[in-house]
Amino acid sequence: MRIKNLLIIIIPIIIFLILGTSLVFTNRPITDESWHASTAVNLLREGVMRNTNFISWGDIGPSMYSPLFLFNEALVIKIFGISLFTIRFLSLFWGLMGLIAIIFLLKKIINNKIVLFLSLLLVSTDMFFLKSSSTARMDIMSASLTLIAITLFLYLREKKFTLAVFLSNLFICLSGLSHFNGILGLIALIFLIIYLDRKKINLKIILIAIIPYFIGGIFYGIYIFKNYDFFVNQFNNAVKPNITTINLLKLIHDEFIYRYLYAYGLSPEQSSIFSIIKLPVIIFYFICLIIFPIFVKEKDKKIFWWILLFYFIVFTLEPIYKTESYICWITPFFIISASLIFDKFNVKRALKIIFIFCFIAILIISVSRTVYSINRNDYQNKYISDLKQFNEKYYNGGKIYGPGEITFYYGFNDNIIQDDYTLGFYTGILPEYIATSSDYEETFENFKTVNVEIYNHIKDTMGRKYIKIFEGNYFTFYKKIVSQ
Repeated sequence: MRIKNLLIIIIPIIIFLILGTSLVFTNRPITDESWHASTAVNLLREGVMRNTNFISWGDIGPSMYSPLFLFNEALVIKIFGISLFTIRFLSLFWGLMGLIAIIFLLKKIINNKIVLFLSLLLVSTDMFFLKSSSTARMDIMSASLTLIAITLFLYLREKKFTLAVFLSNLFICLSGLSHFNGILGLIALIFLIIYLDRKKINLKIILIAIIPYFIGGIFYGIYIFKNYDFFVNQFNNAVKPNITTINLLKLIHDEFIYRYLYAYGLSPEQSSIFSIIKLPVIIFYFICLIIFPIFVKEKDKKIFWWILLFYFIVFTLEPIYKTESYICWITPFFIISASLIFDKFNVKRALKIIFIFCFIAILIISVSRTVYSINRNDYQNKYISDLKQFNEKYYNGGKIYGPGEITFYYGFNDNIIQDDYTLGFYTGILPEYIATSSDYEETFENFKTVNVEIYNHIKDTMGRKYIKIFEGNYFTFYKKIVSQ
């Protein structure tokens, strides 16, 4: 029996590590990874937290990304060296920590072993949890620290309430220092404490809870005042609610379409038969969100639905960044909510069979999507292939402006590659080469409505001053025309 219980935990962890490691080595790098890494690299090289890879707005001064992730990244680079894979394994570590926290959560609230095992498999193979765990961004670190905080509080609250309050708030503070979204974890934790233990709250408990934020606030205050104006602008853009519309149905529609459907490859320009097959996954999770309060009444279990609902509302009101990167915050709670309903239905044979079928179907879809991505190997077949050909056949030295992720290939040498999608509009400097990608070209087109002056500058620069020299599987390269 002990071996069986152990396997229920170990098998999902092994699967997560196998799939996550494979994605670390096969996913094409993205711009965000280079921007954050540039800051960590400069901290080690020059002692300054400055993103010198990104110069589209000119020199923006010291970086204002949440600092804990950057220090964490710098430490890993210091120990293991500068590498895309090095910093991706940092994210995989935090994904593993989040998965372990979920394991403890589910063991505490799920009674049936089959439900527990299938639920853990769903989390360990979830495409968004895996993608965040294999991408060098701070999302999974922040989300996992919040999961650890919630788990610690729920395990310690009954016998060691004071310790539970201190440790959970400590990890929430660390989550906030890793990403602005950590404030979601703070609100969720405050709700948990009040919802479950409001009678235990007194002045001593409040002061103990504040200690981590007081220390973290001093540290963060020193950090942000290095570039206060840029911090305020970045923070306002990140958290400002969407007050341009009061149509709740439209807000929900936009969240469902632009975050979830696009993330599953169901946008009009992406859709395929394989993508449509994934649609029932989204429908199933949202049905569980709706029916949960009907079937699950226990107070200590209903808290997970409240957290899920809170996350969904906040992300729905979030005005700009309908990015799939944030989905790693919410999918664990979709799965936990579905698992609690499944656990309730387990005594009813027909409903049990339906949920087993749904869980296995989602498992197959998730694993298939991840295996497909691994097999496609965009890192080698697009990223490395294009840059190797360009470097060997066309590059004769000089500056390149292009997507920031190219810097991994050139070892973060700003003399070779920097990310300037305004093509020198602010710096007044034109490079020897320009590299574009589909994302870069989309940014060019967006300037048509955002800033016509920049758009005209880009159009004139690309049309009159550069000539295409190489079109690869992902990147297209242009060379400056030599004046006669």
